[in-house]
Amino acid sequence: EVTREKFVAEILKEGQGKSIYRDAYAQVARETMVELAQVVGERVREVSSGKTVVGLMSSHPEEHAIEYRDWNGILYGLSDVPADRLNLPTYSQISPMSYGWLFNKVVTQVRARIPNETWILPELENSEHGPQSKSAKNTAFMIESTLPVIPHGCTLNMYDYGNGIIPQWRLGEECQKLKPYMQAFMDLNIDFQDMDGVYIPFNDESIKTLHPTNYFNALDHLKPDDAFFSAYLSSLGVAYKYVGNFDKVKGKIIAISGQWLRNFDATYIRRLFRNNAIILNADSLDVLVEMGLGNLAGVESCAFDIPRDGDVRYELAVDDVYGIPGYRKNARKALLVQYKEKAKLRVYSKLYNAYHQEMGYGTVKSGNVLIIPHKGEYRVQRHIDIMQQSIMFRFLKDITDVVKPVQVQEYCVSPYYYANAKTLVLVNFCDDEWYKLNLTIPEDLCFSSVRYLKRNGQWADCKFTRQGENVQVNAHLGGTKTLVLQFLES
Repeated sequence: EVTREKFVAEILKEGQGKSIYRDAYAQVARETMVELAQVVGERVREVSSGKTVVGLMSSHPEEHAIEYRDWNGILYGLSDVPADRLNLPTYSQISPMSYGWLFNKVVTQVRARIPNETWILPELENSEHGPQSKSAKNTAFMIESTLPVIPHGCTLNMYDYGNGIIPQWRLGEECQKLKPYMQAFMDLNIDFQDMDGVYIPFNDESIKTLHPTNYFNALDHLKPDDAFFSAYLSSLGVAYKYVGNFDKVKGKIIAISGQWLRNFDATYIRRLFRNNAIILNADSLDVLVEMGLGNLAGVESCAFDIPRDGDVRYELAVDDVYGIPGYRKNARKALLVQYKEKAKLRVYSKLYNAYHQEMGYGTVKSGNVLIIPHKGEYRVQRHIDIMQQSIMFRFLKDITDVVKPVQVQEYCVSPYYYANAKTLVLVNFCDDEWYKLNLTIPEDLCFSSVRYLKRNGQWADCKFTRQGENVQVNAHLGGTKTLVLQFLES
């Protein structure tokens, strides 16, 4: 017999991953949810002759990962036509940068986890705050920002205790303006799975393998942080793509965070590192070293710096950052890494204490691996920094024999590139506006003209210059707006 207290304690046991208790919890949670979805779906089919679609409202995927959620099983259990109301993760108006960070960790990840044929109806909601908790323009921006997940529509839940919408708030007016633009984009019939860029891993099995952390409370100890780099890279202007299966992946860039590596054995991990370029943050490198595989990144050992309250740490760039020498940023609680003597290093930054004493290397290219000595953070976009962007762009330029992602230099502009359609969606998660966009495009992308989608749903040509992989496009991208570009051949 196992008591409830012992069962929970074994699930959350510090330093322990896979166990019979974790397996039992995960399997029962998954089966219970799927069985309930099937019961609901069967009853609805009986009374509606199969004409009613029952969808799912989904929230933060890290929360759902604790349930060991079977996305396919639940969605198809509810309805023959899967439908999902992807949560746009803010009930009241927050800074566009914070919203962008969450959008890339939540909305695009859920889209990647559900069946590709799902009917996508993102959720615009204000909870109990009242419709005025967001401005009309912010409401419209949130709808417009869903273009990267290829939405079929949008569900509006403007909760206000039945008081109705006040016309003076102009919510309907602002949203109505979007229809020609968004419909013209949907008429391109872009496939979400066509998205390309740096590969961001996700794995349903992480709930079974990760070691509990002290980031959260109760079962939240089991939240994975596999998706950190989707928010990080996107905020720096680097295109990405969520990927769930890496069995045949070769010649790509893979950005690994959290404890994702625990899902695989040493042979599998060695093949990944041998055949691809890898980006690691502090959490994932710590796991790699713990697994005895630090040599794959040229690392001997590592340990987190634990400064006293009030102690200052900073990271200093080795090279100029956009013409600024000696650029530095905060670096508290960084991972201090000891590299192997023969490791082939390209040092991009160094770590210092308050007395300007060097503590070790900061961000480093070790062979085909980029090591970023900072932990993943869920809600804090403090990683958005021109130094980190400059270093990331240098690394992407330095590595060879891999497929390079589309990049955009302008601050807080997130790129989403659909390769087969040669279409680039830019979302400006910032109030600033841009009149020229500086892009890095793979040199093997052939095009002779560039067109952009106007707000009235019509296409127009725009001027551009190209020197190798560097492309400058003369097009206006307003603050908290999107821009759709297509690269065409004659």
